[in-house]
Amino acid sequence: MKIAIYVGPTNGGSVARISTYLANGFLKEGLEVDLLVRRTKENLIGDLAPGIRTLDLGSSNAAIQLAKLAWYLRRKRPQALITHRIRENTLCLRARDLVAGKTRIFSVIHGPMSVKLKNLRPSKRKRRLKDLQKYYPLNDGLIAISRATAEDTRDLLRLSPEKIWTIPNPAFDDTLFHLAQEPVDHPFFSQPGVKVILGVGRLEKEKDFPTLIKAFSILVSQDRSCRLLILGEGSLRPQLEGLIRELDLQGLIDMPGFVKNPYAYMKRAHLVALSSTWDALPTVLIEALALGTPVVSTSCGPGPEEILEQGRLGMLVPPKEVEALARAMEASLSSPPDREALRSGAMRYHASRVIPLYLRTLGLAER
Repeated sequence: MKIAIYVGPTNGGSVARISTYLANGFLKEGLEVDLLVRRTKENLIGDLAPGIRTLDLGSSNAAIQLAKLAWYLRRKRPQALITHRIRENTLCLRARDLVAGKTRIFSVIHGPMSVKLKNLRPSKRKRRLKDLQKYYPLNDGLIAISRATAEDTRDLLRLSPEKIWTIPNPAFDDTLFHLAQEPVDHPFFSQPGVKVILGVGRLEKEKDFPTLIKAFSILVSQDRSCRLLILGEGSLRPQLEGLIRELDLQGLIDMPGFVKNPYAYMKRAHLVALSSTWDALPTVLIEALALGTPVVSTSCGPGPEEILEQGRLGMLVPPKEVEALARAMEASLSSPPDREALRSGAMRYHASRVIPLYLRTLGLAER
């Protein structure tokens, strides 16, 4: 049996990483796996197992992609095809119609769509909702990454519960543990008695690193042994660097930019902090838990509450609440949770647990 995954741009984002875990997992189960990409596979996060094929769709032009998809479905005839974005899902559905194909098509919903629609301009919101209501019901199934996402999708598209399955994203596999063992070359980790707090993510508005920096300023005024390390790159770097200077935190905070292997940093950190204003299912929390590293997070959507089991696995605070975040970080550092409990709580997101759920949903294994 053959399964295809439409990855789209392999720009190192979450879809590329998730698709890598899915592809490797499906291959282990004996399936043939094709990845449909818009660039080369070199930028994928994680290593693709030998035997996984890639088809570069090349241009972002919709007509060219439609033609290539139609050719692929007619010639290769996969039993199932997984997509992750509305534009790509629409192209796959149209291509299947063009060739009268029998491939079962599924779309993964990566967070409550109603929230994303609210952030669009009214005219664009209306068009996007119209497309969602027209095309998504044509899928053989929709896969929501959380219970809240499934409920939102049912309400928004007026679909029956039988049309939507809830399956968490595969957030990691055993590669995570191997990468976490690699050495880290950063002075914070070589300073005796230093407690390193780690933030990971794009330096963009929704990650709200200003709140994390301000909360750290309060924390370090009480405990000078703390350091803050922020991994990631983005358009707000000048603003964040200015805030660090304004708060006189030079030498206590470092932003080395994007690092290919953040897991080695996560394993050695004393705490991972998430300060986002919105995040559907923040993988960084899952990865930190899997490595046994304590976490604190803003309640920036349903994802953190599900991941942290309503606070059992890590403290939750309201977004943009600087003092509350500072108190949560201080409490987690002074009284860290049981690391084995954190690891156990993350295992439901291990690829080996998620792949069987996908196979049953796609009709490629017994339910």
